[in-house]
Amino acid sequence: MQTLAFAALIAAAVYAGACTWTALRFTRAQRRRPHSHPDHADLARDQVFFPARDGRACIAAWYLQGEPRGAAVIFVHGKDACRGSGAKAPSLALAEQLNRYGLSVLMIDLRGHGQSSDARLSYGRRESEDVLGAVDYLLERGHRRIAFVGRVEAKPAPIP
Repeated sequence: MQTLAFAALIAAAVYAGACTWTALRFTRAQRRRPHSHPDHADLARDQVFFPARDGRACIAAWYLQGEPRGAAVIFVHGKDACRGSGAKAPSLALAEQLNRYGLSVLMIDLRGHGQSSDARLSYGRRESEDVLGAVDYLLERGHRRIAFVGRVEAKPAPIP
């Protein structure tokens, strides 16, 4: 009876250890720092910081001012990425193209990514507060029409 209880205790400890290791591995982002490319040098000059709506993270972003009080677009990256991931990412070209058409663009680093506060991934539970903080940032600047773009991977088509 004691041997069976000891074996069950060992099995539970191994299971708990495996679950902990898996959780730690899958909630840690591979942090990449955003860097500007010579083709998109203007982006790095417009770096801003603002709090997530829950106040638990400082969010870093590139802000391209468009028409005052005009429409704005928030760019949100995927897991293990950052704003403008990759030196020649299509999101950089798309952001600049939208800005040329008068839209303001805010490219954010979610918490635990890029230059934003350290944090473990929550797969959207806390990251939504980062996006809401971006909305608050834009509302404070007079933008009332706000759209979102998530994880641009394909080359954008030209806007007519």
